[in-house]
Amino acid sequence: MKKKNKIIVLIQARSNSKRFYNKVLNNVYGYPLIYICYKRVLNSSRYKTIIATSNSPEDDLLVNYLKKKKFSYKRGNLENVLKRFVDLTKNLKDNDILIRLTADNPLVDKFFLKKCIHYYLKNDLNYFSAHDNVFNTPYGLNAELFRVKHLRKVYKSRYSEKDKEHVTYSIRKKYLKKELKFNFGISKKFK
Repeated sequence: MKKKNKIIVLIQARSNSKRFYNKVLNNVYGYPLIYICYKRVLNSSRYKTIIATSNSPEDDLLVNYLKKKKFSYKRGNLENVLKRFVDLTKNLKDNDILIRLTADNPLVDKFFLKKCIHYYLKNDLNYFSAHDNVFNTPYGLNAELFRVKHLRKVYKSRYSEKDKEHVTYSIRKKYLKKELKFNFGISKKFK
């Protein structure tokens, strides 16, 4: 019997945003943004969810909050997010699947991720972007799916500054099938 690949959701989070410092802990209707993002995607029967933050002292406040809430998190390199992801996935197998989310995107939920995972697996894709591969997806409703091996391959190559900051830049460039569009029932184009 073939063993299923693990699926890991990594929510990329940091406190030192230049445009809105500490936005991940900013309250939205009484809850910090990171709380909303984490709780909306949580589905322990399907995948593990981990907040991928930095080892910078600026993120100590965030980490203290995550500890208090008993949220799963791991710390890594602040400046090189690609390295942070590679380090956080060192115990995974090459064919395990990563779902990359950002902590300033509270629109994604477990039901949306279920559909993304379904289409990613059904079509045997190397890379899936909800923003590019789903009809009428509003900006801010994004999830990226890819295999750990693609992340490692980029890291072992001569990766660019864009890869360090955006993690999936080279994976997306190589594997994104823009012509592939799925309909999740979003009937209207959002502007």
